[in-house]
Amino acid sequence: MNPTLKTLKSLRIKNNLINWLKKNYSHIPFPFVFVIGKIGNQFGYHLRYGKTFSEVYEELENTEYLSREELNSLVLKKLTSQIKYAYKYVPYYKNEYSEYDVENFKELKDIAKFPFIDKTIVRQYEDQFISTQFDKKHLIMKKTSGSTGMPLGVYMNNDTTLKEWAFVVHIWKRIGFNAKSSRILMREIEDKSKGICYYDVLKNELCVDISNMDDEHLEIYCKAVEKYKPDYIHGYPSSTLQLCRYIEVHGLNHQFKGVLPSSEGMSDDEVSYIKKVLKCPVLSFYGHTERLVMAGQCECSECYHVEPLYGYCELVDQQGNNIYEEGITGEIVATGFCNTAMPLIRYKTGDLAQWSLTKCKCGRNYLQLKKIEGRSTEYLVDKKENKISLTAFRYSFYDKHIKAFQFYQETIGEVIVKFVPEKGFNEDDRKFVLTTLTEDANGKINFYLEAHQQLSKKKSGKRELIVQMLKY
Repeated sequence: MNPTLKTLKSLRIKNNLINWLKKNYSHIPFPFVFVIGKIGNQFGYHLRYGKTFSEVYEELENTEYLSREELNSLVLKKLTSQIKYAYKYVPYYKNEYSEYDVENFKELKDIAKFPFIDKTIVRQYEDQFISTQFDKKHLIMKKTSGSTGMPLGVYMNNDTTLKEWAFVVHIWKRIGFNAKSSRILMREIEDKSKGICYYDVLKNELCVDISNMDDEHLEIYCKAVEKYKPDYIHGYPSSTLQLCRYIEVHGLNHQFKGVLPSSEGMSDDEVSYIKKVLKCPVLSFYGHTERLVMAGQCECSECYHVEPLYGYCELVDQQGNNIYEEGITGEIVATGFCNTAMPLIRYKTGDLAQWSLTKCKCGRNYLQLKKIEGRSTEYLVDKKENKISLTAFRYSFYDKHIKAFQFYQETIGEVIVKFVPEKGFNEDDRKFVLTTLTEDANGKINFYLEAHQQLSKKKSGKRELIVQMLKY
């Protein structure tokens, strides 16, 4: 047999085997899964995730330290390709875009010629955003959290998730994560038949259910940690904080190598607290369900390095003008490169940030974001009807016998702080919390404390830091 044909046949068989295992391994008897997992974890990412993942990861390795000019050239190529593809195959863009603007897209700044889109537009014209190259019923659909209103359904081709995962683990590599690393995954377990805590050998992860994080369950989780010894913590910061509160009181022998938070923002005080308790680095990255922009912290800085090959990131002011200067807050507008089934171009995310123009010591020449403020709807309204971002608050009361908290507002200038108290919470703690919040709001909001046994969460298990009933 021709050597090239033999190689291609071998790759095809291996990829088919990998895909079959991914689809059916939950039905394979545990002893076989255990052996498969142990073997797979020794052979790196390619065997576990296949060709698409490996190609993206290799490109990231080869381009990580290119010059800004070289990166811009690659970004322009990908952005041009995505715009031309969308104009040719996606009905919405075919109707909205000018052929002249598409054909004469020559520089990154030319992106300003094209109109913005947002959740409302995509929801209203959903079918028109699906590429004619795909059958909608065969696509993967993911829903956004709905933090700005009704959730949005985003449709993706099958390899989008694998491409994204290559970017994620490449960012995690900055604090030592590799193909053999294990993690504790703190998310809500949808399949309750698996129990509240189990070890997934094939994925090399300890899964724990965060739908109930009382001391009884946390004791079970910590015993599992001692048994399986996962290298990293990955999950919602709110759950990691609850785990830290338990560990601070009851102790833990196992030493984690790092914390990899996702999906929720964290204050500086929360990050410092996790580092203090777990004695390991915390590496955050910014991303969202729409999969248009991703930015991760690095070894040397807490600024978020925008992944240039994942999507094109802009900051715009309230008039829609691009921001290029440091120190000016704007809305993140993004164009993704990983999804061709439902391309979203110049999508207004609702998230706020500023540019950092300081060259990072890590040597990567990526654009950098700082002061990412989460959704532009995550605010409190003071007595004069001014919006106050949640980043204005220090949250420095985690050592005041409070497990978790949540802001609730339905009246201008008044906010209820719902919280879950620990044993020992007293009047002095109450006064400290109220004084701290009042100072942070410059006396422009009246705060009221309200104790609860547990706080509301989204269906995904993600915490709701604020329930804002006012619309501004």
